[in-house]
Amino acid sequence: MKLMKSKNGFSTILFFLLNLTPAPVTSLQDDPLSYWRERISQVVSSSLIVFGGIILIPIIFGLASEELWFVIAIDIAIFFIGLFVSFSRKVSFLQRQIAQFSLIYIIAIVLQLSIPNSGAAFPWLFAIGILAGAQMGKTAALNALVANTLFFVVLGIFLASGMLSHTGMAEVSLLTWSLTAINFLALNAGASFALAVLLEGISISIQNEKIAQNLLQIEQERLVSANDHLHQEIGEREEMAEQLRQIATHDALTQLPNRFLFTDRLDHAIDLAKRSNTLLAVMFLDLDNFKAVNDALNHQQGDNLLNEVAQRLLACIRSSDTVARLGGDEFAILYENIHEIGHIHQMVKKIQDTLLEPFSILEKEFFVSTSIGISLFPGNGEDANSLLLNADMAMYYAKKNGKNTYQFYFDDLEKQSLMRLEIIADLRLALEKNELVLYYQPIYDVTKRKVLGAEVLLRWNCAKFGLLLPADFLPIAEEIGLIHLFDEWVLAIICRQLKAWENTDLKKQRLWMNLSEKQLLHPEFIDTVERYLQETGINPQLLEFEISETTLINEQKNIEGTLRRLKKLGVHLAIDHFGSKYAAIKNLPQLNFDTLKIDRSFMDDIFTDPVKQITLNGAIQISQRLRMDIIIEGVESIEQIKYIQKLGNFPLQGWAIAPAMPLNEYEDYASKILLSVDPSQLN
Repeated sequence: MKLMKSKNGFSTILFFLLNLTPAPVTSLQDDPLSYWRERISQVVSSSLIVFGGIILIPIIFGLASEELWFVIAIDIAIFFIGLFVSFSRKVSFLQRQIAQFSLIYIIAIVLQLSIPNSGAAFPWLFAIGILAGAQMGKTAALNALVANTLFFVVLGIFLASGMLSHTGMAEVSLLTWSLTAINFLALNAGASFALAVLLEGISISIQNEKIAQNLLQIEQERLVSANDHLHQEIGEREEMAEQLRQIATHDALTQLPNRFLFTDRLDHAIDLAKRSNTLLAVMFLDLDNFKAVNDALNHQQGDNLLNEVAQRLLACIRSSDTVARLGGDEFAILYENIHEIGHIHQMVKKIQDTLLEPFSILEKEFFVSTSIGISLFPGNGEDANSLLLNADMAMYYAKKNGKNTYQFYFDDLEKQSLMRLEIIADLRLALEKNELVLYYQPIYDVTKRKVLGAEVLLRWNCAKFGLLLPADFLPIAEEIGLIHLFDEWVLAIICRQLKAWENTDLKKQRLWMNLSEKQLLHPEFIDTVERYLQETGINPQLLEFEISETTLINEQKNIEGTLRRLKKLGVHLAIDHFGSKYAAIKNLPQLNFDTLKIDRSFMDDIFTDPVKQITLNGAIQISQRLRMDIIIEGVESIEQIKYIQKLGNFPLQGWAIAPAMPLNEYEDYASKILLSVDPSQLN
């Protein structure tokens, strides 16, 4: 370790004294010409050790015999310094070459002066020119030629002056020396410059090749970068194309197939059904009362409800079937490879049961049912559009017949569908044309032989189709957004009619008006009722609103506030069609209703059906305990009236009392009490 430290210290001192510069590391890959020049320099250094050492030893002995110790010391010092510089990897290439050339000159001078008539220096001097041109280029070759020329000139001067008489050149004539110098320098110059030019050309070629390689590498990198960018752009475009395909073929909200993709799959399914001779069904689903539920929620929660419906429908089908959202609250199902019609009924039952489960949104429960129309292939259409259209028509028929049901397509539906389109066109002008009319069906107390009032029923006196019942046009009015205008029109007419009766014999007549879910959930409904009550100044207790049992079951939590506000206005409330669902009984104690209207279905088979008899008796007892009035609907015969009279004295409504009639007929009826049956036949 100490030896290494001392060696490093000596090297540092020597570098400082000689002003040497550390050499950069050169590799064959970085610069092949510089690499081989470095290798040549190492070979020259090795040669100098051998030949320099061999020559130096006899010279030292010769100088010692002459006692020229100072010269010996200088020669040895120069030799070892040059040797160190030649082999040290810590000095620059240029400095190493200069050191090597200096040693060669020393050796050449010593040989020339020591060996008589030998010309021993010429190979060494020639080597200097060659090495200078090869190692450092044309400028170095020129410098070496100048140095060699000085060598010959100086020795020639010394030779002419006789100063070399005691050296190996004592017998060389000046003429011989001059001719030798001229020939040598000419040959040395030609060889040195030729080699320098050759190597310079090689160096330029190498540099050009290196530049070309660098440019090629840059171009390759650019191409790689461009290729990567192209791949990235292609990937982005493919991703964008996939997104566009997704947007074009799927519903943005539920991610279900949309109408376009559903129709495409239906076309393929029809082709497959033709080849395999199998049956397929198209189901068109429309959620019942979804708009009312959606109005009670915000937009986001309504979307959440549709998503939940979509997930439930997906859980009902097979992997080979398709569920699509056609828009709004409309869905479609493609049911393929059917072998029995019974499988369709099972599928529909599964869908209905699944959707009847309550939906929990904002910590509240909502109930949503669906009406389903079904078309079959073969039989109900030969292409996707006709099958979908016919399923749509069947769905409207199902909705018209009570909702939460399903209907297969049949031929007459097309006629009904065309009629429906005409109704839509004419219905928008019904108010403007004053085609809406009110009919009044009396509610009669048989015991007191007194007309209490009437249920007000809307009719449309259509110029094209005649007098239409509510079931023929109100569902359509609800679909196209006219229902609230019709409801307000009915309310206004009723209030004005009660006002008109104030100074007549009919001043105590009560009027019952049906309220739909949409009316109860409409944010401006209460304000509208209050406005008409104030405008007319009527007794609000003469106005009674009927809320169906179905509405009460589906929307109780959503309409409780509306019902309380109506009671504060002083109007009466009645539960209509009570007993049709048997589900509202448990809610009666919590709700402040005034009247219970027993559903007409109880009158069917009332004499032979013990279940209906027990249920009717139970409903009457419950209402009496809650101090609610009772009205029994659907009474159509004297026998039914007599049966009811055995249970108690209750107001009756039905054809056995009187049908619905125009206002003028009702006013006449209420005044004269003209019953449809003979009062003498009653108890």
